Amino acid sequence: VLEPAASARAPLALPAVSGVNGGSLAELLTGANELRKRGDVRGAEASLRRALSEHPSEPQTALVAFTLGKLLLDSAGRPADAALAFERCLSAGPPSALAEDALFRLAQAQGQAGNAAGASASARRYQSLYPNGRHAGDVERWVSAP
Repeated sequence: VLEPAASARAPLALPAVSGVNGGSLAELLTGANELRKRGDVRGAEASLRRALSEHPSEPQTALVAFTLGKLLLDSAGRPADAALAFERCLSAGPPSALAEDALFRLAQAQGQAGNAAGASASARRYQSLYPNGRHAGDVERWVSAP
């Protein structure tokens, strides 16, 4: 079991993010995207965490968690935190195309975080659910012998 990074243990309710007016989900997502484009990864992360905290039951929760995972993995270099976001995405019941990508990215994040057992389990789950999926060839690298 991964130990959450310090930022993952921090409360999700964050103060207002500069560049984000209001607190509707759409405004928070737009603000996160604008902040990310400007290179403000921390601000984008804060906006996405705020969206998850303030709008936990919205249908877009899975997409917000996936977006946070991508940001943490690809831009912030925090694979353990990204894995937690991808797990949250999957627990929110995403549409199947998003679920496939989230499961692949979960295995990737776990592998990059040094969680070989978690990466292997996620990769096997991916192979079971999506034997001919978009990432079937790539996910093989995280499968280890039982």
